[in-house]
Amino acid sequence: MQETWREFFEDKSSWKGPSYNLTMIMRDSASRRDLERALTNDLGFEILKGTIERGIKYSIFKFGPDQQPIGVGHTYMKEDNMLCSMQLSFYPAQMQRIIDSPEKSKQLHQALIELVRKVGKKFPVLCATICDEAYSFVYPPEVAGRSICFEKSAFEKSGIDKPKTELKDPWQGYYAIAMDS
Repeated sequence: MQETWREFFEDKSSWKGPSYNLTMIMRDSASRRDLERALTNDLGFEILKGTIERGIKYSIFKFGPDQQPIGVGHTYMKEDNMLCSMQLSFYPAQMQRIIDSPEKSKQLHQALIELVRKVGKKFPVLCATICDEAYSFVYPPEVAGRSICFEKSAFEKSGIDKPKTELKDPWQGYYAIAMDS
């Protein structure tokens, strides 16, 4: 990785919120260690050493044809109801440095959709949500089914042109696309 990128990623101010999140809900048979191993071995994430914030691990994810690096914070939570979640967080300084055009936004969102699909082939992903931290509501699988949900404005900014379903009350304002299409 280029030295200017390394300096950028080592600067704690590059990791300040509010974040843009991808959250995947899955059966609790997916352990933290197995998910993190999949991120690095199967999806090419490069784990950053050192801690920027307690309880969050940080990685570099490369996407698009030019393999632009973007920093990702990832957290794992195990729920009491036989579910767990993995949240990947992208921070404003990271987004501003990388997303400089509608095409780059589309590339990132396509990469996130592919990431969910790849993780879903290895782990029991029930559903996923992509949204700004301000609208960070993760849909339970019984609401949207096996899908990837977007907050409406996030979907509109994404440039994604996949068929969508608009969710109804009380979850209106979100779109769902099929996880397996």
